[in-house]
Amino acid sequence: MPDLIHKRCASAGAARLEPAFAKINLGLQVLQRRTDGFHSLRTVFQSVAFFDDVRVQLSPGRDRSVQLRCDRKDLDNQRNLAWRAADRLLRRLSIRASIRIDLRKRIPVGAGLGGGSSDAGAVLRALARLLPERPPARAVYETARELGSDIPYFLIGGTVGATGRGTRLRPLPDLTDGAVVLALPSISVSTAWAYAALAEGRASGRLTEPSEPGILEDVGSWPAVLGLLTSSMTNDFEEVVFARHPVLRDIKRAIRSLGARHALLSGSGSAVFGMFDSAVAAEQAAQRLEVDGVRARAASLLPRSRLGEPLAQPSPRKESVSHG
Repeated sequence: MPDLIHKRCASAGAARLEPAFAKINLGLQVLQRRTDGFHSLRTVFQSVAFFDDVRVQLSPGRDRSVQLRCDRKDLDNQRNLAWRAADRLLRRLSIRASIRIDLRKRIPVGAGLGGGSSDAGAVLRALARLLPERPPARAVYETARELGSDIPYFLIGGTVGATGRGTRLRPLPDLTDGAVVLALPSISVSTAWAYAALAEGRASGRLTEPSEPGILEDVGSWPAVLGLLTSSMTNDFEEVVFARHPVLRDIKRAIRSLGARHALLSGSGSAVFGMFDSAVAAEQAAQRLEVDGVRARAASLLPRSRLGEPLAQPSPRKESVSHG
């Protein structure tokens, strides 16, 4: 493959612009801690029209080189998941090439919207299409899994159920009706802190043990579940995150009062979303939240078809992507 790169990318290099879309969790249950240190969970991911811009350029090179330029200086380094995704995939495939990544951030850090993970997923999607020989799907998905539990989701997009540590994925019929409002308070929540706080609260008895799987229990029933977006779908992180940041509970209540049929903390926060029956209703809610001093925006729900051709999924394996 290195020789092919020199032959087919011999000029200025091939480039691709990939949108790194935000996600919300329509429901999230945190279950028992696994022997590998991760927690088992059940969730439904949904992509929304709120993006970082990721441009990836591939050029021939005698050595392996990855350069990142980000408009946020605190993210412009080799700890960035976008840089790590490119570097790890090239190493896994034993490819010598020069990669340049230009990243423009819009998704807030520490918001539970998957911004950094989505950037990494966008880089992997771009490289899978830029390399002269498309890499094996398993190599791309395993690279994603090694970097973060939700990164494999961003290779698929749309409406997807997830189990295991979040990497066992089942694409579901896409939600297409309605729109969301995203409340984006200037609070950053550490996912590691949220897991630790939830575990400590449960161990001390202050918080309830993991709830019965309930509405997210039967993976086979998830297509029907998506029509039941009511208060029966919950997020286990809300107890600890709302206790530390009460304003987030107030924002959720405000969104419900504006007519949302479903409102929830996304991931471990701090973003709170509300689902509305129309784009007009979501936009009006966003404007009202802005008047009240909460940064907010309306966004449409994105089906997989809007995200380009999905990467082929590898055959099922433990903690891999499952077909349904």
